[in-house]
Amino acid sequence: VLWVPGALAATMAVPVLHAAVRRSVRNAEAVGDRPDRVAAMLAGQNPTSVVNALLLGFAAVALWLAVALPQLEARYDDRVVRGRVAATLVAVAPLQMAVDDSRRRHVDLPAPADAAALVPTSPGATWLESVTLGLGNGRLRLVFADALAPLAGKTLLLAPAVDDEQQLQWVCVPVDIPRRLLPRECRVR
Repeated sequence: VLWVPGALAATMAVPVLHAAVRRSVRNAEAVGDRPDRVAAMLAGQNPTSVVNALLLGFAAVALWLAVALPQLEARYDDRVVRGRVAATLVAVAPLQMAVDDSRRRHVDLPAPADAAALVPTSPGATWLESVTLGLGNGRLRLVFADALAPLAGKTLLLAPAVDDEQQLQWVCVPVDIPRRLLPRECRVR
């Protein structure tokens, strides 16, 4: 899609240049009476107009910006959201470690006195509205706050899973979050 502005500018440049050359030839033929004088006049002229070159260059840049800039802005916005989701995952890492520790010690997860106690206090937690811990399975249910507009009210589950080496691995399960807004560590699994 990024090649479209260049192709459009090149397509527009050919007829404009052709018209300018025809106009120069007509003007030279009107002034000169012999073909050698007409050829000498044409050879002495600039082959293209600086104004035409600037206008076509401006048109190419404007077309490129019109086509590519919205896509670049959308990708940048998605990258910002992915970074904030990654910061949120870092903020809940202590909860993940507590789940892993309780699994290794073969003890039940302690029930928190209130749900507010589960919300981490690190900087990445500002993007969270709530965190819910599944006492039976150790899953963390993250609900994103309005501060992260594209994901406001959307949910990401972090599910513990034991691999072949009996190590606890966390799997991201996006409930209603598009894959493009997930950080790499959530898209790999």
